[in-house]
Amino acid sequence: MAKTVTRVHLGSGPYDPLLNVGIYCRVSSTKRRQTESLNNQVQGLCELVRRSYRWRLCDVYTDQGSGRSAKSREGLQRLLIDCEKGKIEQIVTKSISRFGRNTVELLSICRRLKEKNIDVYFEVENIHSLDSNGELTMTLYSAVAEGESFNKSESIKWGLARSAKDPDSALYSKKCYGYKLTGKGLVPNPKEAEVVKKIFDAYLAGKGSHAIKKMLEAEGIPSPTGKETWPKRTIEKILCNEKYCGDVVFYKTYMGEFPTGKRVENVGQHEKLEVKCHHEAIIDQREFDQVQEMRRQRSRHKDPDSN
Repeated sequence: MAKTVTRVHLGSGPYDPLLNVGIYCRVSSTKRRQTESLNNQVQGLCELVRRSYRWRLCDVYTDQGSGRSAKSREGLQRLLIDCEKGKIEQIVTKSISRFGRNTVELLSICRRLKEKNIDVYFEVENIHSLDSNGELTMTLYSAVAEGESFNKSESIKWGLARSAKDPDSALYSKKCYGYKLTGKGLVPNPKEAEVVKKIFDAYLAGKGSHAIKKMLEAEGIPSPTGKETWPKRTIEKILCNEKYCGDVVFYKTYMGEFPTGKRVENVGQHEKLEVKCHHEAIIDQREFDQVQEMRRQRSRHKDPDSN
């Protein structure tokens, strides 16, 4: 006996031309559980499109990461480009919060699409952006989603600030090149620690980061990521990392105001928390201070650092 397929009627007759549909799905991270959630979103929306009289699936667009900024979401940007090209005539997504948590940005995107008569259907809220009350309803739902995101952001900041007040917090034991993390905290990794010493010695001897880069590559020493080449930026970060003299400074950067959430360099806007002699040093404090002074002098003289 043939299986009966139930068709969903969403606003048009069964004999109208089919619209090319682009499905958009997003989750907030690349963790396994989130990846499973993304797959479930895709499967559910594909089934929704399949059951519709009006829609024909054209492509699926996905993102794994924050929904705060549309510019940083490659999947969404690809979808919008395809809409501009006329490839997509209808967008289907799970919910407003999946499409975006920034109300102003969300409305701006939907207005751009409206100019091309492209509708966005939000399954959870059962809203069509082209409906007469679509924009007002989207604004209300989006404002709630944005408020929830703001509260979550503030809770994370509060939790970090509270943990940072504790010198024994795991925040201060974040592993970096030259160290390994054990039950006793940060402990020098003998092989990597020798490379760190080599970098500091070379700088004290007058070599710049470019010359140090060439030296390490010539000796066949792999970078912290295991590559044959050493980025100059990696060497510069090693040279200014206070962890190598046993100290830890928290809040060298901090999370900016919602909704950007970008890391901001702390040049006095936020209290810095420092723990002296937190773990075993690889570099003597005097040598570390000498390197910092040399870096300041080179910076003032705009040294090309090509030694």
